[in-house]
Amino acid sequence: MFKLYIWVLISSFIGALIATPLSIWLAEKYGVLDPVDPRKIHQKPIPRWGGVGILSGFLIGLCTLWF
Repeated sequence: MFKLYIWVLISSFIGALIATPLSIWLAEKYGVLDPVDPRKIHQKPIPRWGGVGILSGFLIGLCTLWF
């Protein structure tokens, strides 16, 4: 049972590690960026799709648990 949890942890981590930069790259490619505004603290446009990569890592972990 403990090995199963380790596999889920590792697959979720690797999935998020791969999918997050990919989703950020896609957001920059398609222009899905949070623009610079005087009321915001960032100095350059920030991609908005970073959470998609984290969600996909979670879903990969769930699929690992399923199998």
